[in-house]
Amino acid sequence: MADDRRPEEIGRADGAPRATLSHRPRAEPSLGDLFKELARESSSLIRQETALAKAELRENFRSLAKDLAKLAVGGALLLLAFIILNAFLIVLIGDALDNYWLAALALGILYLLVGVGLVISGKNGLERDDLKPDMTLQTLRDDKAWVQEEVREIKRELSDQDFGNRPDGHPDTLRG
Repeated sequence: MADDRRPEEIGRADGAPRATLSHRPRAEPSLGDLFKELARESSSLIRQETALAKAELRENFRSLAKDLAKLAVGGALLLLAFIILNAFLIVLIGDALDNYWLAALALGILYLLVGVGLVISGKNGLERDDLKPDMTLQTLRDDKAWVQEEVREIKRELSDQDFGNRPDGHPDTLRG
């Protein structure tokens, strides 16, 4: 028994309708579609810029934390040196003729030198570190220029539509 239906009415074996090819040319996107796309891309761009800023700030704060740790350890060693040197003075004055005070003096000087070195290193690191997210600021400038160009292009398209100029070269009539 033959099937009297037209080929486009017959579905696939799984019951789904048959896909048909449309031979209509694709229309230019509407202004609303352009704004939706701009909003979607802008939103995505903002999320990406936020992620970049977070990553860059995270890296800057790691460097800051390292330099602050050097300052803290250097300060602690300086305090230890002060305590040892005070012990030295006490031993020196209390027992002016014994030699065990020489060990306290040597150890105090050693801690003093190490502490000063760490404080200077941490201070130089803090002066050298730039906490400003330079890469993010540059991409934001680039994004601003991109958005401005997109807005100019949309204005140009709107202007062309208002004056009856279509991108395909056919004259348009203005609606009244």
